[in-house]
Amino acid sequence: MIKIQIRSIFGSMLFERESEKNTIKETAEKANLSRANLSEANLSGADLSEADLPIFCKWNVTIIDGKIKIGCKEMSVEDWVKWFASNEEFETKRGSEEFNRIHAMFIAYSSYLKFLNTK
Repeated sequence: MIKIQIRSIFGSMLFERESEKNTIKETAEKANLSRANLSEANLSGADLSEADLPIFCKWNVTIIDGKIKIGCKEMSVEDWVKWFASNEEFETKRGSEEFNRIHAMFIAYSSYLKFLNTK
């Protein structure tokens, strides 16, 4: 029998599977990782093409007092619109896939704010 454990970065057990011909792939397919923090996980070589993954952005995005905070930068929607229209860069290179994800998260959060403000 082969036992494989999936643990959090803090060492707590997230999921465990034991079977005769167990593999990491089979174990991960059986695990519910919806609340798992995989930010430090090494998934190189993993085939996630069939995975049901949430939207991912390298920076946390939150709404604080009507402003949108992306990573450590906090601005009004209008200021973010101006910034995205400019050529200025903070840390992520413009035109990269990661930058496009950040921009997409901004669009989603600004739409959310707009919806809340119309109620």
